[in-house]
Amino acid sequence: MFLVLTRNFPPEVGGMQNLMWGLTTSLSKLDMVKVFADYHENSNIFDEKVSFSIERVKGPKIIRKFRKSFLINDFLTKNKKVRCIIADHWKSLENIKTEVKKICLIHSKEINHKKGSWLNKRVLSILNNVDYVIANSNFTKNMALRNLKEIYPDIIYVCIGYGDEEENIKKLVDQLGLSKQVIFMKNISNDLKNALVSSSNIFVMPSIIDKKSVEGFGIAFVEAAQFGVPSLGGKDGGASDAIIHEKTGLICDGNSLDEIYSSIDKLLKDRKYKDFGKLAKENSKKFHWDNIIEDYKRIL
Repeated sequence: MFLVLTRNFPPEVGGMQNLMWGLTTSLSKLDMVKVFADYHENSNIFDEKVSFSIERVKGPKIIRKFRKSFLINDFLTKNKKVRCIIADHWKSLENIKTEVKKICLIHSKEINHKKGSWLNKRVLSILNNVDYVIANSNFTKNMALRNLKEIYPDIIYVCIGYGDEEENIKKLVDQLGLSKQVIFMKNISNDLKNALVSSSNIFVMPSIIDKKSVEGFGIAFVEAAQFGVPSLGGKDGGASDAIIHEKTGLICDGNSLDEIYSSIDKLLKDRKYKDFGKLAKENSKKFHWDNIIEDYKRIL
């Protein structure tokens, strides 16, 4: 039996949620799977449709954390057939007391803490007691519509999600007179997100380093590629693990408006995004869970 500990799981929408769903469904083809996940609205409906057991934990964050670890430790005490624990985050393994093999997925922004700091020591105390640490990339937005609407008058930029810069970006859009070119959407369903991506010509996410945060891999690039949509990613972070520069998309300096602008222009000119998109779709196959699970099987 595999025990999956996660704070990020469908029906909640997001890159990590998709990653953990893909990993868990692939593991369920190899052996029984038990998932401990945070409660999410409508999760009961979702959980009834899956082929493995999911136990959801409710409550305020701090209480949920300890309640969850108690339930997991109790489950491990009563079930001796668990051969491996897979966690989506080092925090998911805090307070878990067992000698069972442990695998922890790690993300760049979650380990980018100052050496010797309280958080750094906390992370290391967990990771030093796991059997395998899996980085989601080898590295483990700025808007560039300036002048583009003059060259491509029908261009539309759909901005999905939210963040600290949301209000500043909205003000900038108004100041630049781009309200008809930019559409903001958040809290949308996964089906609508996929529909928007699949109907796009380019997926644009030129990530930058912001304080301690940086895009570790960017599963969104792979998701776009699966629909035959090429991506524009940033040189900072792990985008280059998902994008083959000049083939399945482009890598640029996310801090340079000129580079973002010229990269989008390059993809749109003569509809080159179509050729890039075909290669991106083909390249995305190597990220299918049927292939990735083979790497996991070597350490399970």
